[in-house]
Amino acid sequence: NEFKNTIPIATSDKSECYMGYATINGDMSGGFCPLADVLKTQLFALGKWVNNVRGEVIPVNILKKPPMAELAINPKTGEILKAEEALMPYPFMDEVIFRLEELGQTLGEMLDEEFYYEKENKISPEIKKQYLEKFASRAKGAVFKWNLLPEVARISENSLNNKENFEKLNSLL
Repeated sequence: NEFKNTIPIATSDKSECYMGYATINGDMSGGFCPLADVLKTQLFALGKWVNNVRGEVIPVNILKKPPMAELAINPKTGEILKAEEALMPYPFMDEVIFRLEELGQTLGEMLDEEFYYEKENKISPEIKKQYLEKFASRAKGAVFKWNLLPEVARISENSLNNKENFEKLNSLL
């Protein structure tokens, strides 16, 4: 109310949207969502780039802080659950989203493909399958939220925010 000539900004990013970590009446609330078509790994890279170009505009501790599931507690540690502990590594997840949106691959096809993530991080075929199954389950449960996002800055032609591609992406999950 203090800033009457502004539009409230929703802060959900694409990775959160796919996994259902975007919260209705929370970080999805606003009149414009500039990050909803930006992957979490891209967001952190963008933050580092901004700091390299402009000086430390974004505090380094913010860029190093792992994303958290603030509403969940890790039963093993009693601390706030890190999102990657509950989901999967963001570089893997974001590659799934890229392969889904840009390459049109189904999750079944992805099982047979070698991910960039796998070249640097050894994961078993069983873990990869678990990650892909978790991705599919969470994304299917989050699809209804995609239509509730405010206006989005579209970065990708094939993004979840492109209404023409909504059904195509949903069928690939």
